[in-house]
Amino acid sequence: MKKLVKLFILFFLLFPFIKIDAFAEEQNEQSLNEFYADFMELLNTEAIHKDSQEWKEFYTNYQKINKNYTSFSSLYFDLYDAVKIAGGKHSQLLRADAGFENRKADFYEYPTIEELDNGIIHITIPNTKNYLSAVLNRKDITQLEEYQRYINTVLDYIRNNKDKIKGFIIDLRNNTGGFPFPMIRATNFLFNEGKLIEIVNANEENIGYIELQKDSLVDTIENEVEFYDKRIEKIDVPVAILTSKNTGSAGEFLCLMIKDANTNSSKIFGKNTAKYTSANRMYHLPIEDNYYVNLTVGYPKSITGKIYKEEPIEPDVETETPLEDAVEWLNEMIK
Repeated sequence: MKKLVKLFILFFLLFPFIKIDAFAEEQNEQSLNEFYADFMELLNTEAIHKDSQEWKEFYTNYQKINKNYTSFSSLYFDLYDAVKIAGGKHSQLLRADAGFENRKADFYEYPTIEELDNGIIHITIPNTKNYLSAVLNRKDITQLEEYQRYINTVLDYIRNNKDKIKGFIIDLRNNTGGFPFPMIRATNFLFNEGKLIEIVNANEENIGYIELQKDSLVDTIENEVEFYDKRIEKIDVPVAILTSKNTGSAGEFLCLMIKDANTNSSKIFGKNTAKYTSANRMYHLPIEDNYYVNLTVGYPKSITGKIYKEEPIEPDVETETPLEDAVEWLNEMIK
């Protein structure tokens, strides 16, 4: 298989831990058949379900049948099936949307903050999926006004009110995923500097981690760094995390990171999460410029050592009334 090279870096895409890669430039001259052969080898090497029986049968059948692809449309469905079987439910084919620059302001979601009694602050952290269109069109999302607004909505409030805060409720019930960096930056006051989470491959071998530093977030998986103004020091108060069946992907990763960072003073309230606890990498397809493959290549490993293989994060308190129960617990902790 020809060597993969970096096309450009745009942090995390759609789901956690994604970088956009492309096949080497000489592959632009490849035939569709040559491209598919190389991509099948990539799936057979990196995809998270490469050792599954279903993939082995699919790959063996591919080797036996010598198909001749004459157009991208003739290749599309085989490529789709290969990606879904090798990568699983979190993997997919994506197409760039040329109309992203015409998005209205309400296309993006932002955190909300609610002051409750007794110094309890209820912060809703929404998904960040809607930056996908910009990233697929090769834009640096960190320069978007909406990206900075997402982060500063929370941090501006915390800077102005941190002395009166006695407890946090971090609401992830409708956080279906997206880019983890803005979520982490918006909640950086819940973490000490250091490693936040690790990623392992299908063989449970470490392939990287995310680390919070004084003025940057670092992803060693893809050698990504996002710089920012000096962060807020960790606020040592109890933290309740709210989850539901909609909490997925980057939302699940954030839940794990907050829980690990506040082991003795945090609880999860609600329901099991969506079981998208896996890490993806994005590949650009040179044979069809507007298409990308979002491939699952790893699993999160919490700092406490537990590996989540597309399984749910279970709440400490399973409840139909997570907000009310979280408030009750925090009031007990604050006494």
